[in-house]
Amino acid sequence: MKMKRLLSLATMAGILALVACKQNATAAQPDSGAQSQDIAPDFSLPTVQTGKLFQLSKERGKVVLVDFWATWCPPCRMSIPNLIAMQKKYGGKNFTVVGVSLDQQAGVLPPFVKQWGMKYPVVNDMDGAVARSYGGIRSIPTGILIDRHGKVITGFVGYHPKEELEAMLKQALAKKD
Repeated sequence: MKMKRLLSLATMAGILALVACKQNATAAQPDSGAQSQDIAPDFSLPTVQTGKLFQLSKERGKVVLVDFWATWCPPCRMSIPNLIAMQKKYGGKNFTVVGVSLDQQAGVLPPFVKQWGMKYPVVNDMDGAVARSYGGIRSIPTGILIDRHGKVITGFVGYHPKEELEAMLKQALAKKD
């Protein structure tokens, strides 16, 4: 009887977490002010892994996928292996992922990043300034794909299979503008 109750509570908690993460997840563009062809707002934050400053504008010349996420978000966690694989496969080809965590507690990130093997830069937007600069990220995960010139190519909300992400990335990398 207790096991049934625990399973019911766990299921309800999972559903609530999914709803919280995927609110407005049907939008083609993120629910933010960053639209295609806008210059992506610059930001500088120390990486969780090394403490070295990550500055988006210093990544010009690369295609960048900015991933807004949090450790407690199930769809965000589902996306991490895909992002790791893309960074591993395309990282040497003028591409990088940067994970922008919206976690409110900095202490949860270092062990999480290490445990999950996140080799791409991960920064903590604890005060929400970066999310606000993108017009306010209201749903996670939210991805913003930025071209070599720093312009927003597209944005997407929610979990996307690796094949979809890879198709967007290949198209962005193929542009020789």
